[in-house]
Amino acid sequence: MALVATTPGVKDVVGEIEVDPVSIMDDRTRMEVARAIYSFPSLTRYSMDPAMPIRISVQNGNVELYGTVSTTGDKEAAFLRANGVPGVFSVKNYLLVANQPNEAQKQP
Repeated sequence: MALVATTPGVKDVVGEIEVDPVSIMDDRTRMEVARAIYSFPSLTRYSMDPAMPIRISVQNGNVELYGTVSTTGDKEAAFLRANGVPGVFSVKNYLLVANQPNEAQKQP
């Protein structure tokens, strides 16, 4: 965090990092979701670029997707792939599409 705070142009850093609770079932689900997402042809590139991964959080079978993808199609594909994994109860898709304003930026 100290490195980011001293980067030119950075005005504030808020450290709200959370660690998912330890769960064998959630770990298994996280791996299955990662396989489902990253094995899909248009999404494979996100597994190879450490600067643009699709981050997967699982808590009690509920999946959250974070990161930035190149297209709306990639965002939708990641959601559908994650939602199709057995044992997943819900998927919240927080992926952002590059070069498109997110919901917070759309409001005046």
